[in-house]
Amino acid sequence: MARRTSRPLAGALAGAVVAVGAEAGAALLLYTERGLLSSIGFLLAVVLAAFAAGIWAGFPADRPARARWLAAVVAFTIAAVFAEIWSGVQAVRIAGWGRALAVLFLLAQPAYASGALMAALAAGAAARDDGHARLAVGALLGAAGGVLLAAVALIPHFDAGTVFLGCAVALAAAGLWDTRTAGLARPGSGSMRGKVAIVTGVGGRGQVGYALAEALLDDGARVVISGVTANVEERASE
Repeated sequence: MARRTSRPLAGALAGAVVAVGAEAGAALLLYTERGLLSSIGFLLAVVLAAFAAGIWAGFPADRPARARWLAAVVAFTIAAVFAEIWSGVQAVRIAGWGRALAVLFLLAQPAYASGALMAALAAGAAARDDGHARLAVGALLGAAGGVLLAAVALIPHFDAGTVFLGCAVALAAAGLWDTRTAGLARPGSGSMRGKVAIVTGVGGRGQVGYALAEALLDDGARVVISGVTANVEERASE
């Protein structure tokens, strides 16, 4: 089932992007800040607080995730533009308002948009009992990979603006893929959540019984299937 893997993969991409963006923004700001340890602590706190605020504000995610993907793309694009301004205009780096805007545009805004996106992905994954767990695992693995990728390959070789723009492009591609997958899966409204459905005569993929069981599962139901074929247990495990 494509939908079963699409949201964890989307969560992994979102986690990777917010990690890459946070590390790129923090690295750019730390070059001009004094007190390395205190600066790292403050910037990390900003990212985590903004990410948490985005998740909190993103619930309930009763609208399609398309708007959240778009907002995240815009946030990282703005970060890319401001990163170029920050690197090229010394007056912005010196001014207090410039540093405040840097924290906002390079750290807080991308993290907030990513948190709101994660809330929408979580709402889409809620139809399955293990949906939230899969999404959380994917997001954490993606964040770990993003930190490693940013530290080893991206920050040493690319400007921060380029890194942020790459994140925006990755989000746009993932958003299109996730939207297309959601359209193909045609998830229901969740009206069957908490209910048990028994589907008989389930055979192989493409048959009516299998399609019905899949639709009920996507609508939040607990599905029990039965069939006369030997591989019915294999179908149930899918």
